[in-house]
Amino acid sequence: MKQAESAPCGESPVHLEEAPLAKRLTRFALALAIFWLIVYVVAPIPVKYFEPLRKYAEVVDRTNIKPGALYYSDVAQSLDSEINNRDAIRFFVKKSAVPSN
Repeated sequence: MKQAESAPCGESPVHLEEAPLAKRLTRFALALAIFWLIVYVVAPIPVKYFEPLRKYAEVVDRTNIKPGALYYSDVAQSLDSEINNRDAIRFFVKKSAVPSN
């Protein structure tokens, strides 16, 4: 089994030349465009064709809920959401997991 060769002490490994600024900026702009395309064009497509997601989107719009805010613990809805999820698991999931005879 061969061991990987490393650069001798005091010598740095060979580095590729740094890309010119124009090339780096072009790559950055391309990455932003791809990100925008995914978020605003591709991601909404399943909402149009998948009924549960469409209902969820309607409820969110109707109740003016900010779904991203639910991920932060300092938001009041976060505690309500956590309590409701725990109750749902405790009362519905655990009861249905036990077979009824």
